[in-house]
Amino acid sequence: GCQNGGSCSPTTGACTCVGQWGGTTCTTCGCQNGGTCDPATGACTCVGQWSGGTCSGMCWVREKQFLTK
Repeated sequence: GCQNGGSCSPTTGACTCVGQWGGTTCTTCGCQNGGTCDPATGACTCVGQWSGGTCSGMCWVREKQFLTK
């Protein structure tokens, strides 16, 4: 059956997955760079500086950086 909140179509038997879950039974997480999928919503939880819907964007934090001319 469908996993991780996925639903099964009564006519085709195919799974419709939520969030970034994919694959035939919704067990493949589409999050990148070490991110994990929430079991219920499929939303990615990113690690480190990674951000975005699939953890593919890099968020740079600039602290105490000065530009000189």
